Amino acid sequence: MGEPAADPGSELRAAKRQRVIAYIDSAVHGFTAMARDPEMCTEQKARINNLIHYLAGHLIGLADPKEPLTESRIDGIVELAGWLEPSLAAQLSAELTR
Repeated sequence: MGEPAADPGSELRAAKRQRVIAYIDSAVHGFTAMARDPEMCTEQKARINNLIHYLAGHLIGLADPKEPLTESRIDGIVELAGWLEPSLAAQLSAELTR
């Protein structure tokens, strides 16, 4: 595994669309892992569900090659992924530098 990306937004802006999609997929996977915690309260699980919902919306949008990969979309993806637990966020960030 590589070193964590210092700025995931910059890394994603420089990445090809498929890499951005893989980043989103990995973030969704991380959130589903977090939601399996049996000690997590209903409110936390609802927040995770909402985060996954927004990330899935980005995936749907990016499935269309004509859909632009805008600065604001990248910013939104990075902001959403920022809610991952620190160890999962570090793993996700490190994947950008592979």
